[in-house]
Amino acid sequence: MAQTTIKLRATNFALVARDRPSEVIDISGDSGEWLHRRSDKSIQEYLYTIYEAFPANLKNKRLYSIKARYRYSYNTGFQGVPGLSVSSARINPSTLTWSNRPGSSTDYWLQGASGRGVDVDCTMAGDSITDAQRSEFAAAFLKTLTTMAYCATYGDTVRAISLIFTLTDNSAPYIEITYDDSANVTSKITQNSCPTSGYVNPRNQTPFQWTFEKDDTYYCAGGFEQASAALYWRVSGESTWNSIAASGSTKSVTVPANTFPAASTIEWYLAGTDTVGTESQTQIYSFSTAAGTVTATPLSPINTIESNNKAITFRWKFSSADGFPPSRYELWWKLPSEDNQSWHELVDTTNVAEAYTVAANTFPAGEIQWMVRPYNIDGTFGIRYIVSFISYGAPEAPVVYAPAVPFTTISWQAADQQGYEIQVDGTAFGPYCGTEKSFAMPDFLPDGSHDVRVRVIGSYGLWSEWGSTSVTIENTPGEDIELSGEPSVEPVLTWTTEEATSDFLIYRDGVQIGHTAGTEFRDRYATGEHIYKVINRLSDGNYSESNEVTLDTNIDGTYISLLSGGEWLKIKYMLKSASDQEYEESVETVYTHFAGDHYPSTSISNYYERSLKYSAVFPFTEEADHAKFKAMLKRPVIMKFENGNIVIGVIDSWTVLHRKHYYTAYTFSLRQIEWEDYVDDTT
Repeated sequence: MAQTTIKLRATNFALVARDRPSEVIDISGDSGEWLHRRSDKSIQEYLYTIYEAFPANLKNKRLYSIKARYRYSYNTGFQGVPGLSVSSARINPSTLTWSNRPGSSTDYWLQGASGRGVDVDCTMAGDSITDAQRSEFAAAFLKTLTTMAYCATYGDTVRAISLIFTLTDNSAPYIEITYDDSANVTSKITQNSCPTSGYVNPRNQTPFQWTFEKDDTYYCAGGFEQASAALYWRVSGESTWNSIAASGSTKSVTVPANTFPAASTIEWYLAGTDTVGTESQTQIYSFSTAAGTVTATPLSPINTIESNNKAITFRWKFSSADGFPPSRYELWWKLPSEDNQSWHELVDTTNVAEAYTVAANTFPAGEIQWMVRPYNIDGTFGIRYIVSFISYGAPEAPVVYAPAVPFTTISWQAADQQGYEIQVDGTAFGPYCGTEKSFAMPDFLPDGSHDVRVRVIGSYGLWSEWGSTSVTIENTPGEDIELSGEPSVEPVLTWTTEEATSDFLIYRDGVQIGHTAGTEFRDRYATGEHIYKVINRLSDGNYSESNEVTLDTNIDGTYISLLSGGEWLKIKYMLKSASDQEYEESVETVYTHFAGDHYPSTSISNYYERSLKYSAVFPFTEEADHAKFKAMLKRPVIMKFENGNIVIGVIDSWTVLHRKHYYTAYTFSLRQIEWEDYVDDTT
């Protein structure tokens, strides 16, 4: 920096006095010394000094000092300091009076040693002169200051004071200005109350305020006023800046609500121009309109056991980085076995709360995972935690379906199913174990309306309520079936049909006893007279029904055969009468003696034992029949008697009597077993 000092010389003088208010005292032609001698301190006189104009090229320079230089002297006994005032008005010495004198804006004091002929810096000397006063003194010159007033009115007694001046040489008074001739001072715009970081809610108004001032701490020749200013902003990464202008010298703008896009980073700066045309701008600042992350922390139920047959209340706590509540939340659940794409929604709402009650029978039994997913005011979902609890209770009633065909297949939807039971018109099927959710009716439903009900049992052993539906049946038969039969110890049914479907059900006295894909059926379990018919189950669930055939299966003795099938053997000879059928029956009973009791307590089983005692004799001449009988020992067999009885069981004990060259006799025990009067040869 190069410092340069110049002087602004005094060009004229004028004097006014309060005791001569209307008198024009022009001393512009005087040269030398203005002498003031007064003993009345109330008398005031002002000596106005007129200087050369402030150079225009200094208005943008750094000013290090501006000094008003005077030479004055005073007699011993003067007390007090004369005053020096600054005025921004130019005076006309020929018309200046006390009444029209210009006012002063700033007062300064003459400083220096006592005595005569002292040159004094009366503007920058002494601790009593503040930086603000110096800056104001400099600013006054920028406003075309050309006049300075000298006042000698202070002190208790003014005896004698003189101000020495000349217009012909370099003696005081003059203005001495030291400045930097290598650089111009510029003004600058500075943010004052603006969002320079953090989060700003774009849904509200956003104010920006700033200041406009010189850019250093030197005594610039006056202040710089704002002529225009504007706010410039853009979304980070974009090339185009948006602008909002301030009106005139206004040093603030308010950005309307919803101007800045949400969930963005906003860059901005301020730019302004001063009254002398200097442009300046702030640095680029930024802030975020992306709302803070919202967290939903579950509170309950966590690691507890909850009854699903009652309403369950979920509770959680919201928190956010910016203090704003969420704008929306979702409540979800799933089973641990389901993947993350299989969450089930319970609620999705903008009615933000920290609890939600779920109706009873919402969840299946077992572990239930749940979470709350919050969204901030920008619609961005935040942090959620997955927790779980154990749900127990009866499953919800299943939803039941049944197509309107005679051979209907019942299906249903149910959760937590471990078993099921079906009722059709009050007839029960089951209970069955398993998770399958369909059941093919084993028999046809007659035409008309039928009630179908299904219930399921859950993993906690509790049955659901019945789920039900109603179905109206109207059979659409196919081709005719022609049935015929041959009575014997094992009646044989045969039939013909032109229907392509071969899925036949055989009925004895209206009860289904067989299933076959062929056109013949042998009724091994029949005795006596019965009515038979055959139904062809069609692929569409309808059926065709044959004519009925009555067969008499009465027999002329006792017959035995393997239960699995094969030839019947007639027992022609026995040790007792053929009509004698001796049975031994028992039930398992456990007796327990307790101290103090005379007689035992008993526990009677629900299971029974029943054995037929019978005999069979085979002459030596009938070796083939003997061999057939021996092959049936220790195997399930079926015996039919002339009186219509049937016994199915296992020959598990016997005794043998050999009559040499005559016969072999067996006395045996046929232990009865459980059996089903049904034959299915399609499996």
